Amino acid sequence: MSSSSDLEESISDFFSKAGSCTSRSQCDAFANKIFGGPITPVPVQDTCSYTVTNGTTIIQFREPESPLDIQILTAVQAVHPGIVA
Repeated sequence: MSSSSDLEESISDFFSKAGSCTSRSQCDAFANKIFGGPITPVPVQDTCSYTVTNGTTIIQFREPESPLDIQILTAVQAVHPGIVA
């Protein structure tokens, strides 16, 4: 399990990458505005994304070079229509 400092380091690494044009606070504010808050990061972060939750919805911000595979996303939406948007 990740410690709090490991989580913060992982999040900082994502936003400090070359080409990252958005800040953590901007992502959190956007998620809060669209989905409501409070917004908190999930305990495990990927190197190509920043993932947060408001308790009922998971929101993921990704680098442009690491898009989701649309075919897989479409299949997941078909299997879980009320969960995946």
